[in-house]
Amino acid sequence: SIINLSNGDYCIVDINDSSERQLTITWVSGEKGISGYFTPENTLIIPTPFTVPASPPTFTPLGNGNGVITQPYWNDGRGAVIFITKGNYSTGFISSRNSLVGTEPNDRVGEGKLVVLANNNFVIQSPSWNSRKGAITWGDGKRGISGEVSAQNSIIGLDSRSYTLGGPEVIALTNGNFVAHTNP
Repeated sequence: SIINLSNGDYCIVDINDSSERQLTITWVSGEKGISGYFTPENTLIIPTPFTVPASPPTFTPLGNGNGVITQPYWNDGRGAVIFITKGNYSTGFISSRNSLVGTEPNDRVGEGKLVVLANNNFVIQSPSWNSRKGAITWGDGKRGISGEVSAQNSIIGLDSRSYTLGGPEVIALTNGNFVAHTNP
């Protein structure tokens, strides 16, 4: 599929269901286009086992022409959040160097709601992270976020009951900030 970005650029997203079983995402300049082969130098490659439940990635555009792709079932369900921008486009294979990722199977980073804030920053909910302790991670709408989800870059739950009743609600404020509200 082709995903249009608000700045005139676009992304080509392809799920290769052959023996390679991979998802490829290629950012393309709306002015220059692209030619040649898709390679790790111009394409983000996500090896995907397509295990049940198979889930295609979700793309969320930001108002500044950038976008966020979530794939919670990447790498045995560790999950990945990939930031797409003209100036800082990730290529190669998904890793903590170019994406926000989980560290354990079934962390499912990016599985929850992604909230776009008024200033084009974003908040990612990962309710299954760390045995359902859950995590809420803020992302920069200009530079993205990368690394492993942890207490250093996220608001995390204290125990596995943190997300039992649906978890905290993220409320976007008009000034670009957010509030995470939990029910008792």
